[in-house]
Amino acid sequence: LMPLLLLLIVAIVLRAVSLPGGLRGVEFLLRPDFSKLSPEVFLQALGQAFFSVSVGIGCMTTYGSYISKEANLTTTALSVGMIDFVVALLSGMMIFPCVFACGIDPSEGPGLVFVTLPNIFNQMPLGQLFSAIFFFSLFIAAVTSIISMFEMMVKYIIECWHTSRSRATVLTALFAIAMGSVCAVSSAVFNLFDKLTACILMPLTALFIVFFVVYRVPRSLLFQEYNAHTSEPPTPLRLCVFRTYYFLTKYIVPFAILAIFAYGLKDLKL
Repeated sequence: LMPLLLLLIVAIVLRAVSLPGGLRGVEFLLRPDFSKLSPEVFLQALGQAFFSVSVGIGCMTTYGSYISKEANLTTTALSVGMIDFVVALLSGMMIFPCVFACGIDPSEGPGLVFVTLPNIFNQMPLGQLFSAIFFFSLFIAAVTSIISMFEMMVKYIIECWHTSRSRATVLTALFAIAMGSVCAVSSAVFNLFDKLTACILMPLTALFIVFFVVYRVPRSLLFQEYNAHTSEPPTPLRLCVFRTYYFLTKYIVPFAILAIFAYGLKDLKL
């Protein structure tokens, strides 16, 4: 499904940038305005990064329990980050050219997808076709996200309640439908959950994970997992990468996460 999603996005990007005024949307996306770069914007970006790669949700931990010992964790982590970046960039190039081509305010948030974009597609040649392609691609993205989210909860229910996978999946689905229905009928609840998860719960969970990794897991065990994919002695470069990772995780990352958490509290006015 992921290669199909990427092809659909690329097709829409090609159509979007060809619209009259579409290149202004590309410029809006890619041309930085350093006058608006503030600590608040930086913290918002960090919170979005947490949400985008599912740090602090539990997906990484769940999938990590399945990963092969032969897998190169460094390469895997870099691949995840780069793929996430590329898809996010293409998504922006898919939406903003359409927004500028039709003179829509680019700061409308979720309305750009669910309200504004359908109106834009209605004004495009072959708009119904591209609308169907876009929302089908959005459906694929939602389904693949659900799989990762479900596996986290299903795995927990199976191991803690000693039940079958089918029953755990049904329980998880019922809970997700109930919570999703509330968000679907109330934008206020949706926005609250969005900020609560992205700016508070996920950074807080990530902070506990960092503390666990640094203060409970022996450094030798971390290095063993880091170098588990090969039986050869680590090269100086790999040693440097690990030491840099450990230094950042111990001395820099906790303060960055605490800053996101503090900003999240302020933003929610708790």
